Amino acid sequence: MTKDMKQNELEPEAKGENGRSSAQLTDKQTIMELRSGLERLDQLDSADEPDLSFFLQQVKETKANSRKKLLKELLGLWGLALVILAFWTTTYFHSPTVFLILQGTAVVILPFIVYFTTKKEVNKLL
Repeated sequence: MTKDMKQNELEPEAKGENGRSSAQLTDKQTIMELRSGLERLDQLDSADEPDLSFFLQQVKETKANSRKKLLKELLGLWGLALVILAFWTTTYFHSPTVFLILQGTAVVILPFIVYFTTKKEVNKLL
């Protein structure tokens, strides 16, 4: 005897609900067994749908959080802009040499900053 035949003799056949082997089940019986199994699964995990008020509350909370976040970001932006303008006016009117040095270093450093940030973005996409 071959190894496959010995293994088939030792392993019991898979039986369906009616006691017959799975190979002997007809298409209708298979469909009926699948449907009954799926119905049992549906009964195990019955999901209740939340009320409409729950979703409306979630929308209100999300809007409130996004408005707070937007306000915080705008205040930070305006604050930073005011600091930069104050620094610019101070250096421009009181010591033009410092202003020119800062402008020169910014012009030299800016291409490197742009290069490295775009390189990081390209690497993230790949």
